[in-house]
Amino acid sequence: MQERANRELKRRSRVVQVFPSRRPLIRMLGAVFSEMDEDWEARRWFSEESIAQALASAAPAAPSRAYEGTAEEHARRIIDVVLADNPIGRRAA
Repeated sequence: MQERANRELKRRSRVVQVFPSRRPLIRMLGAVFSEMDEDWEARRWFSEESIAQALASAAPAAPSRAYEGTAEEHARRIIDVVLADNPIGRRAA
């Protein structure tokens, strides 16, 4: 994209050849970039069908549960495993 802009600026500056001051140069740069922006704005990169398909497939699915029982029961099992594996919390038998 930048190379294309540079080529267009170089081409137009060759046509003008001499700029009397900075203002005409800046005006030409603005015109070139404005024109390029209009070109990009007018293009449609994705069809409406492909956008609709992407949005339809991006609908979040409900996550499947990886455990049985309630969340509280699952948390209790995790805590029990951690406490059982903790050497500091174990009592000497």
